[in-house]
Amino acid sequence: CALPICGIILFVLMAGYLPFDDPNLMNLYKKIQRANFLVPSWFSSGAKNLIKRILDPNPLTRITISEILQDEWFKKDYHPPSFADEADVNLDDVDAAFSDSGEHLVTERRERPASMNAFELISGSQGFSLESL
Repeated sequence: CALPICGIILFVLMAGYLPFDDPNLMNLYKKIQRANFLVPSWFSSGAKNLIKRILDPNPLTRITISEILQDEWFKKDYHPPSFADEADVNLDDVDAAFSDSGEHLVTERRERPASMNAFELISGSQGFSLESL
């Protein structure tokens, strides 16, 4: 499930660092399996609660997407988009828009890359020097 990945991304965006970190790979896996992480003090209680529920390692108790959409912190200051009624468009307007599109047509040119051997490639790079060879 990709939901825990979204929780990690949300955590990183808010905290500036990963929730799980350990130089030892086995310890890192254990932290992830146990959801062993500290939430920064500057997170609101709503954000803390949501992230903890997203990063719950048990898929049976982990929050679902529909529950996230109903979460108070997630919905805070959300305003659904409002689409203004567009003016009536007639087919002549549509035809006119597409008839001018030929002037702005971009054509694709297929060029083959220049053939270079390894020495030409290395000597053309500023990071490599062939002087010692």
